[in-house]
Amino acid sequence: PMLGSTVSLAEVRWSYLALQAHGQWVTDEGLEDDLELPSQVLFLLPLFLARPTPEWQHAARIRYNKENNSYEVLAPRSMRAGQEVLFADRRLSDASTLCFRGLWLAARHRARLALDLSSISRDPLSQPILQKYGCGGQPLRLYIHARKSVDPQFIGCMRLLAMANNVSKLHRAETIGMMKSWPETAVSDKRIETAAAELAINALQTVLNRLSSSSNEIRQRYGQEAVAAHPALRVREAETMIAVGLLKSMKELQLIGSNEYIFEALRESTAVRRKQRGRRKSAKSL
Repeated sequence: PMLGSTVSLAEVRWSYLALQAHGQWVTDEGLEDDLELPSQVLFLLPLFLARPTPEWQHAARIRYNKENNSYEVLAPRSMRAGQEVLFADRRLSDASTLCFRGLWLAARHRARLALDLSSISRDPLSQPILQKYGCGGQPLRLYIHARKSVDPQFIGCMRLLAMANNVSKLHRAETIGMMKSWPETAVSDKRIETAAAELAINALQTVLNRLSSSSNEIRQRYGQEAVAAHPALRVREAETMIAVGLLKSMKELQLIGSNEYIFEALRESTAVRRKQRGRRKSAKSL
């Protein structure tokens, strides 16, 4: 079928895949932390065959040079001939890799979770602060890596949302430096941690129910064939693994919050780790 007289539906589909798989955007226009595709997308041939990474600090960046009226590609560090150049794709996940590239991530799985937090009581004045740290969406969409420790953006947002019913709590958290090293956040008082864990558990249960339902539909369609035979099942398996890992960690945090002595030990150990990371960052910058 044709769309108009010159463009076929196949060409539209090909263009959409190319846009999603290879489109890049300028990082100095305030869009760096936006996980949605911006209105202006660039295609630079030197990066067209480069592998994507969701981590900006390891990827080439695109900058607009007003003096020369041109775009420049900046390497993340001094590079030698033959070293691989990556391009940044903050929206990279197991699902996007399969949909737009026909591949799947063999390791370092990454999922986009849509968390329903509509039941949370929010002070309207809290919303600008939540938006500032990327925690104001409904549903809240976060990209989560499969990792042993809890994703800092995820637990950070849960902590902010646990305080969102009163904007003065968020102002105080900013004043005492809780979000100074965002997305790393300090362990707050026991009530906030317990509330954050409960919010997370409820939201993750909903995510797992949704993933389970879609997985059942896929299995009904393909029967009892092996997971390896259908990449879509691999993606659902990776997403479920990430959500289950987070849920387990949040239940452990909820249990820790119920014991005052264990909670204080957690807060002290977290403070020590934050100081150590701060020293390492300061040493690297020297």
